[in-house]
Amino acid sequence: MAPSAASSAEPRARRGALRIGIVAGETSGDQLGAELIESVRSVAPQTHFEGVAGPAMRAAGCVAIDAAESLSVMGLVEVLGHLPSLLKLRATLQQRFTADPIDLFVGIDSPDWRHLGWAFAAGLTAWVAWVSLTLRRGVARVKPDRIGRAWLHATRKLARVAPPRTAAEGPMAYARRVGEHRPDLAERISALATRYATLRFGRDASHQDIAAFEREVRNLAV
Repeated sequence: MAPSAASSAEPRARRGALRIGIVAGETSGDQLGAELIESVRSVAPQTHFEGVAGPAMRAAGCVAIDAAESLSVMGLVEVLGHLPSLLKLRATLQQRFTADPIDLFVGIDSPDWRHLGWAFAAGLTAWVAWVSLTLRRGVARVKPDRIGRAWLHATRKLARVAPPRTAAEGPMAYARRVGEHRPDLAERISALATRYATLRFGRDASHQDIAAFEREVRNLAV
């Protein structure tokens, strides 16, 4: 990394001289930047250049805030891998050029800063997905108990004669709806739903009570 301009002993531009901020990425950008510096200084020798520069630009007299090699990244994936350092460099440039305004900014073969936003969004999405997956794996899957399995089996049988039970439909409401479709089963289904609700939401069910409920479900014919 090139020495920081803040700590550099190189002289700053004289009062009234043109100050140009310049950012170049890749070797080709460094060469173009050097040619630009030489061309401008051929007609305005006191022009001051500072920014992200490669070896050729530094040799041409550009004060390097950072090295051009730090911007040698292409595409969203590579930008994402270098996101922290790129964001830090961007903030450094913005802070410097805001605190000590330049007259002109030139970007040569520098990465599209929009990629930083896309990379940040992609990184945030990946982090959220990772957290969700971790939490999902960490939560134990609760298997349906015997009472729940028996009632589920009963509703699957009854789905042959009435529309399936909805997720928000309680056992008694479901029994009434089945009875509307099959009046001949209304009394039996109502009793079955009452037994299920008692076992599920009432006192602790005994093994005998659960076994009796399971037998009743098995014997249910529709």
